[in-house]
Amino acid sequence: MTRTPLLLVMAAVVLVSVATGLARPAIAFYTRYSLESTMLATASLTSSFMLGRMLTSIVSGIASELAPGRKWLLASLPAALAGLVVYMIPSTDSPSLVIALMAVWGLLGGLAWPTVQIAVAEMAGGRSGAALSVYFALGTVGVSAGNWLFGHLDIGYGEVVRLGALLMVPPALLIGVALGMHPPSGGGRGVRALAGHLRSRLVAWVLLVSLVLGMLNGLLREYFYIYSHEVYGLSREALGGLLGLAGVAAFLAGLASGALADRVGIPPVLAVVTLTAAAGSVLLGIPHGSVLLLGLGFVLASVGVRASMPLTRNRNLLPGAGGAAVVGLSNAALNLGVLVSPLVAGFLYEHGWGSGGGPYLALGFVLPLVVGLLYPRRV
Repeated sequence: MTRTPLLLVMAAVVLVSVATGLARPAIAFYTRYSLESTMLATASLTSSFMLGRMLTSIVSGIASELAPGRKWLLASLPAALAGLVVYMIPSTDSPSLVIALMAVWGLLGGLAWPTVQIAVAEMAGGRSGAALSVYFALGTVGVSAGNWLFGHLDIGYGEVVRLGALLMVPPALLIGVALGMHPPSGGGRGVRALAGHLRSRLVAWVLLVSLVLGMLNGLLREYFYIYSHEVYGLSREALGGLLGLAGVAAFLAGLASGALADRVGIPPVLAVVTLTAAAGSVLLGIPHGSVLLLGLGFVLASVGVRASMPLTRNRNLLPGAGGAAVVGLSNAALNLGVLVSPLVAGFLYEHGWGSGGGPYLALGFVLPLVVGLLYPRRV
């Protein structure tokens, strides 16, 4: 295990996660209330962001396989540019422009962060599951801290967004230093040789899990912020508290899932966390239920989604060639799910069907339940 670069990466993850947790809900509220956008347009913030990430996540995974020595540049430059893009958002006066800037932010993130995840697994060697658990757990803590700050900072939505943008620059520099210190793993591989390593039942199932949990993940972001406020009456402060509580629970689950998978294997652990996410969606989908059930459902769903990430983003899922490409593909599959579900949910909400919890039951419960029960016992 390469300690110093790994510690620098972990520090960068905390910082950028705080910035993201601060900016994302502020952008949603800015778009919905300052720009007076529709619920569909507000939910589309998630979709546009994930469209960008989906497109470039595949690129980052393949590039890490073919040119492993350039990971430091592929990660640090887009991460720094993302801060500039986010800083521009409060200067716009159109929801359409905000949606476009979110897509650019997603494009940059899709290049940067799958590359970092690949590097973390390489630095950790045989303890990649545990290292990725810490990586995502620290990300959860950072996002939760940013969410808490969003709920308690007594400044306007636009100022909160700009503060988050400024906080994104230092971690980009740390990433560049850390990945520059770590020697690349292996040499470049040909595209045909790489494709041959990706044909397995396990890879297909992991990508399917990433897709369906991505759909649920898309319903736990901007859509949930507005859904919980308008249907259940959650205040800005209460929302920040719930997001923080869910983050703590997801932090603990995330620490456990990757380390456990190092011992017993990825498929059974991934199946359990997928079913946990489905259970949370049942509670979220109860038509006009109590705030207590809403909060419990959000916590369980968040735990399932976050605990899956150290498993589906582990480049050691395939020893040797192909592992880095799987990280990029699983990022892309999750991003596709996050892209689709807010559009569906926002459309249903605008037409009077989504406020009853239908999207959570259909997309967040049924699909994860089926996929979780179909995990491959033989891979």
